[in-house]
Amino acid sequence: MQNGPSSREQELERKLREAQAKIGEQTMQIDILKKKTNWVLK
Repeated sequence: MQNGPSSREQELERKLREAQAKIGEQTMQIDILKKKTNWVLK
């Protein structure tokens, strides 16, 4: 029996955190672009 997550689980959790950070960053960039586009079109 193991205590705690395996090295594979730790790696997957790290990759998940990295992916979530990228998604958050890209979401902010999209919001900024939408606001700029709306401003330009007005």
